[in-house]
Amino acid sequence: MKILIPHSMNVKRIRRKEMRRISRILIGFVLLIGVAGGVSSQQRSGKMGTWPPGSSGISASVLSDMIKKYIPAETDKLLVLAQCYGGSMAVVPKLNQLPQIAIVSGTSPGEVAYCGGYHDDAARALKPGPGRTGLTPHQEGAKGKHQLETPMTIGTLAPAKFSLVPTKPNSKIEGRVVIAYFGRPMTKYEWIKFGPQGHTIPAPASWAPKGPALTQRGYTKTTFTDDADAAQIRANFAGGIQTTVIIAGGKAGRPGYNHPGNVTGLLDAIKAAGKLIKGQQNQNDVSKWQFILFIGDHGELGLSIAINKTVPAGGGKTKVATKKKTLNKSQQLVDALRSDPDAQPGFTAFASFAGQNYALQRQPGGYQDVFAAGSVHLEVIPATPGGPILLTTLRQTIFDINDDAILGNEPGEGVELFFPVDKQVFIDRLLDTEVDLYLINNSGMPLVVTEMAQVTGGIARQVNTYRTKPPVRKFLVVLLVVLGVFLLWMLWRLRLRKP
Repeated sequence: MKILIPHSMNVKRIRRKEMRRISRILIGFVLLIGVAGGVSSQQRSGKMGTWPPGSSGISASVLSDMIKKYIPAETDKLLVLAQCYGGSMAVVPKLNQLPQIAIVSGTSPGEVAYCGGYHDDAARALKPGPGRTGLTPHQEGAKGKHQLETPMTIGTLAPAKFSLVPTKPNSKIEGRVVIAYFGRPMTKYEWIKFGPQGHTIPAPASWAPKGPALTQRGYTKTTFTDDADAAQIRANFAGGIQTTVIIAGGKAGRPGYNHPGNVTGLLDAIKAAGKLIKGQQNQNDVSKWQFILFIGDHGELGLSIAINKTVPAGGGKTKVATKKKTLNKSQQLVDALRSDPDAQPGFTAFASFAGQNYALQRQPGGYQDVFAAGSVHLEVIPATPGGPILLTTLRQTIFDINDDAILGNEPGEGVELFFPVDKQVFIDRLLDTEVDLYLINNSGMPLVVTEMAQVTGGIARQVNTYRTKPPVRKFLVVLLVVLGVFLLWMLWRLRLRKP
């Protein structure tokens, strides 16, 4: 028996076959281009701000190495990112693919954070209670977010699966350690309106008049500080069974803080957390303990490229990157750089010491610099007019992950070299372009460089810039000027018509 297939069905089958064939051709073409041209390994990422102002931040990669070293894989982990460019930090795979980690962020990649937005509402809601989870502070933060903040979640553990029920012995959650980190704590004010449940909602970023007009609309001029967020988080967990809160931030000795806001302070805090989670004799069931890290101001944006280049000693120029794209010149980025007088943009080079077992010299607050001042230079040749830019100022951050004064016997250990750039030069010549990078090494030891990056420097949460006069008034002023010119022209015409 012959079965007749309708013409329309035949056409659909032929179209499907054609589409599959075209898809395979396109995929092959893309792969061919990738192999022939080389797929770029540049990655835009966020950093945690550090003290003092002008220092380079802590990358997602370094934070991941610290957590991996000291916090057991079986322990549930919650990261609350409330700093500028927290979303850019959250999307780094090395961090968000750690086992049992839930990450909630007040921003999406490339976004700055805003004063009175996500951060303070998330801090108030980060507390234990029946039915509460890692999603609770995120949802509450989103209710009070600024209109230009786009909260997001990511990780190997869903935030709703991270329980915030009160701790108690012989239960699912027996203990937790909470770290609140603020690299450079800020104090700013913003006009906000209180929501029905007490959320602080900033005035819209679009036109908003100052003073009385905002007050008439229900907005209040309110001061926000990272110190208040830190105190709030400490109070939220006070009295919890086997619960410890550690605050790190700012200059060493800042009242209310346990550690400074730098690499050493964060490392010491995470090490202490790991010891508490494991117990003195490693007797704790680490799967029943939790690790929470809340990150506040500042934050910074970077564009990095993974390389593997040995820069020999001797002072000659070594090319380490060719025609690499720089950060986009968005108005938001330019405004953010100009709004923070302490934001210090520049370039970084990570010198790996893997396998070298280099002995460090301790000093109060950390280690002595590995490289002499000015012993390593960076030459940047942008595609923009103006010629090469030679960067001779060198700042160093030492990453001794296992804190044993030996550099290179633990993955991720090395020295980050930071080369500051004048802010106006950075904005005018080093955004939306391509650059060639050369390192000049006069240090006396070869450098094994595994990453180069362009960074904005630490940027504080933003506040709205309000117009001093409503647009209607401006329009009326322009209209009156036009009318005045028109009347003068008419008078002049009338005078010409007189006999």
